[in-house]
Amino acid sequence: KTALPTSFKRPDGTVVDLPDSALKREDGIIPDEETVYWWIVCAFRNFFNNVEKDIEVQAHGVRSCRELLVYLLREIEIQRQALADHPEAVMDTMLTRLIKMQMGLSPSQGIDPARLSDLRIAENVMGTIVGAIAGQEEATCRIIDSMIRLKEGEFLPSSDYSPEPGQRAGSFEEARGLALNIMNGRDAQDSRKELVKYVFEALRLQPQGEVLLRLCTKDGSVIDNSRPLAAGTLVFAAHGSAMQDVDQAGAFIVGRNPDAYLHYGYDRHKCLGQYVSPVILCEALVSILCLQNIRRPSPEAGQAEFPFERRFGRFQLDDNNLYARSFVLEFDDDGDTQTYYSREDK
Repeated sequence: KTALPTSFKRPDGTVVDLPDSALKREDGIIPDEETVYWWIVCAFRNFFNNVEKDIEVQAHGVRSCRELLVYLLREIEIQRQALADHPEAVMDTMLTRLIKMQMGLSPSQGIDPARLSDLRIAENVMGTIVGAIAGQEEATCRIIDSMIRLKEGEFLPSSDYSPEPGQRAGSFEEARGLALNIMNGRDAQDSRKELVKYVFEALRLQPQGEVLLRLCTKDGSVIDNSRPLAAGTLVFAAHGSAMQDVDQAGAFIVGRNPDAYLHYGYDRHKCLGQYVSPVILCEALVSILCLQNIRRPSPEAGQAEFPFERRFGRFQLDDNNLYARSFVLEFDDDGDTQTYYSREDK
């Protein structure tokens, strides 16, 4: 009903063409992997990072969401027909499980099949892949960056630090030892439990999200013991800052109380990703830590280095800090790299 513009004049005076947010029948495509990834990244930027409603980000995000939604709705039709014709030949996926529940071919787990409309299924799948790919990539980079900073001597506790029961100062060497345990199958289950603690603490020190924006809808609402808010008040829920309200806030402490971590939200508003995301992030961390002598590369001529924020070898965001762009590291092609990632195994 409110079409987005198809061109935009940037502050520097240049005019850029934007994709039309309204789809026509001939716009439907069967995407390749690169196209699906582009849709996901554009949707993620607009969903989670476009606080200032940048029109370029919004246009690509809305267009991509609609293209992805149309593709999923068509895929649901195809898979439903396949399940009706030859159910034994259909691959078992999240999508086909939901369709089976819709068709009454599998237990509905207490969900009314009538509520599983095609649109509801598509929205669930779309929300999952948008959050589970681009989001995990950025979170992984932030975790690895924290681990490299820990290796470089940052995040140390104060000299008078006295750990509480079950807590300790983390170290790069310990984390790498846990990763090698997992790779070698030694105490893998316990090692994963300990390494997940590193994942959560690394993200606390470099959170992927800093603030959630909320709009007050009722006059007189309060947050904790704050003064009453007027309806329409924009509230900045700074969960990144809240995770700094702990003892030794700037130190890498393993084993903190789980309440110190707000990566997935809190209470009934927690993200569904809380169940699968730590598994993905832990396995990614294992893969990187098992490389031999992982480190930042030295800057080349003309590349910024410390103390500039965008120095080479650091996690890079775009100019508006809306989305991740790159993260470059080095490692040695010998030792554990050869043991676990030899060319013969590729």
